[in-house]
Amino acid sequence: MKLLERFRHVIAIASIVLVVTTVATLAWSVALTVQLVDDLLSGGWRSSALVADLLAIIDLLLIATVQVIVAVGLWELFIGRLDLPEGLRVGSLNELKTVLAELIVLVIAIKFVEKLINSSDALDVLYYAAGVSLVGLTLVASSLGKKGPGPGDQ
Repeated sequence: MKLLERFRHVIAIASIVLVVTTVATLAWSVALTVQLVDDLLSGGWRSSALVADLLAIIDLLLIATVQVIVAVGLWELFIGRLDLPEGLRVGSLNELKTVLAELIVLVIAIKFVEKLINSSDALDVLYYAAGVSLVGLTLVASSLGKKGPGPGDQ
């Protein structure tokens, strides 16, 4: 029984991996930002095409933010409390899943706008919009349908 109680500490690996991937995601966004600034200084500001690049950077920063929330959330749920601002506190696995679902909806919305900016095929954009809408609505509906703690929640 003590072994099972200690097994929860394995989740520390997931939190640490998320911290490492957060640093990688932030480094990636910095590299893209440097490239964007270079493109802007090289005359790219005359074109709206760089808006998609800017959205990609914002997308990565939002992903990194959610990675931090999930990393500290898993740590607090399975390992122990951390001294964190209230906005970073997560009370259940369902809350973590909701944060992740909201991020996915936001990411696919940003990807749609990127597709809209970069595509010249209207039918392709329409199909893409339909797919984005279905996935987004499904995730929103599943998040709204959560009532109370789910399995594994405290």
